[in-house]
Amino acid sequence: MTLRGVVTANDNFNQVWIQDSNDPMSGVLIYSSSFDALVSVGDTVTITGQKAFYNGLTEIINPVLINSVSGGTPTPAVINAANLEYYKAQDDPAAEPWEGQLVTVSGIVIDSLNSAYFEYFGHDCSGNIICINDDVDYQYGSGFALTTGSVYSITGVVTYSNGHYKINPRGTSDATETVRDFTSLVEDPASQVTDAIIDGTVPVDSLNAIEAFKFKIIDEGTDGLPTKLSQFDIYAGPNNTVDLTGNAIASGWFDFGDAANPIVFTAEPSFNTDHFTFYVDPETAIIDNGTSREVILHLWFNPAYLVDESVLQFMIKADPHGFVSECTNSQFAGTISADVVGGSLTIDTNVGIKDVSESHIKVFPNPANNVLFVQSAENISNISITDVLGRNIETVNINSDFAEINIANLTEGVYFIRINTENENYIIKSFIKK
Repeated sequence: MTLRGVVTANDNFNQVWIQDSNDPMSGVLIYSSSFDALVSVGDTVTITGQKAFYNGLTEIINPVLINSVSGGTPTPAVINAANLEYYKAQDDPAAEPWEGQLVTVSGIVIDSLNSAYFEYFGHDCSGNIICINDDVDYQYGSGFALTTGSVYSITGVVTYSNGHYKINPRGTSDATETVRDFTSLVEDPASQVTDAIIDGTVPVDSLNAIEAFKFKIIDEGTDGLPTKLSQFDIYAGPNNTVDLTGNAIASGWFDFGDAANPIVFTAEPSFNTDHFTFYVDPETAIIDNGTSREVILHLWFNPAYLVDESVLQFMIKADPHGFVSECTNSQFAGTISADVVGGSLTIDTNVGIKDVSESHIKVFPNPANNVLFVQSAENISNISITDVLGRNIETVNINSDFAEINIANLTEGVYFIRINTENENYIIKSFIKK
């Protein structure tokens, strides 16, 4: 077969890559022990050779150079990291078209270096993991190096080896660090929950959540962009004795000090060995440029699973890229100056159960099967029900001090109910649908 294209990379040993455009399916590897000495990056070449496959990689072998014109500049295709996600299978339709081609991916946070195999691993703001390898710049002899926690645009040719797609830079100029406004999560003693004894029966029986943890995020304001959170991790503090994998915590939510406008989850929180990961809708978790906001975690407890004198304590660990925001229109929240450890909440199950009648609004029964009743000392204007992800399920106009809400169609789980009164007061409570 005869091919014509521009040389995009040369490892000066036995591999040369050419492409005839920056469209998909336009690049290929030429494998030869001598061809590399005949051409340079930027040459436009015409060759003949045979198509072959080696461990899932397409290549041209036995190349013969027919013509070469120097002076060209190869242009990389700009693609998303998702196309080269590390766990994509061989011949994946999103990745395979870029094999053998010069590409650029941007917004890559560097996580680690596997020095034994000269592999850097990084992720983009959507969590796609990519591998950066040395197939062109062998053992990074050019001095190529990336800094863990920093953000880069990476250019290189795409290869497939050992079951994974990888991007291979040609030298130091193929990595451009993204200058960003380093947003900080700071320890602010004034904002922490102070040490306290919590009656474990009160939060559920009165249906009032407690403020269990606070932390502050500061946008340092150097790039003119807001910070938008998309996920964060909450760890058990060093004094915590509550089993976070059990049922002691019934439910909860995060907000910026306004319970009427909670931070919306995009998925159920996941628990990973020692921490919870919360996936957040960035448009509900914005810290404007040059400002700070205090994030508050509210919790309800399940008294049946509480242990007397147990201690609940949360923290956020220093993580250089744990707070990752949308790449397209906001900055990355970056370095954290210190671990933030909240005050300890000691749970006392011996305190008498608080009488619900002390509250001017009653929601019963709880848990409920088909019908939920709401009784108020004030006239109720409307009631809204949301799920734990913050999605509105139903809003009902009431205009009475008593309401009967049909919840038969709800799936089992925890829900929030917001009761708005005619005096413009409101209260948010939780209930369990059985």
